[in-house]
Amino acid sequence: MTACPQPFVTAPLTTVFTEAATMFGCVDALDLDLDMMAAYMNRIESKYFDCSVVQYHNSVHATDVLQAAVCMLKIDDIHQSLLDPNLSTFAVLFSAAIHDVAHPGRNQAFHVKTQSRLAILYSDRSVLEHHHLAVAFSTLRDPQVDFLKALDETDAKLFREKVIQMVLSTDMAMHIENINNLKELVDS
Repeated sequence: MTACPQPFVTAPLTTVFTEAATMFGCVDALDLDLDMMAAYMNRIESKYFDCSVVQYHNSVHATDVLQAAVCMLKIDDIHQSLLDPNLSTFAVLFSAAIHDVAHPGRNQAFHVKTQSRLAILYSDRSVLEHHHLAVAFSTLRDPQVDFLKALDETDAKLFREKVIQMVLSTDMAMHIENINNLKELVDS
């Protein structure tokens, strides 16, 4: 049996993210700094709680979701059919990687019922999803890891909007609405 490459063993989320962004051509097409992107994703990976603390919503889960997103984007090269293939593909990969960052291990119902700091901060609406987005985007504010500074203002705004929409869509309270929207799209 072949051993896993060391970067994957020590930082699987960072490794899969940077490899996927490179494989899909996002790094070159969007002129992203790969080293800075890896440094950012290392920070994100470190903000996921260890699996001994948070058994499910940890970096292993994020890596699994990211890998699933890669597989879905590869089906019939679906990523090429997106309106703006490079930016949208990259937004999907980024969203998958950060969608549960800093998850505290309790669900939204717990936070709302206990009126936790997060529930109060986000007014009981998509509490965890807003938290994940805030952690991801506030981490980008550090110039040492802001690999998105290469994007022009229009692309940066569109990227942020896409990521916010995708991560907020992971709120299970939105599940039925999302399924109905998908059914409408398929039926039309």
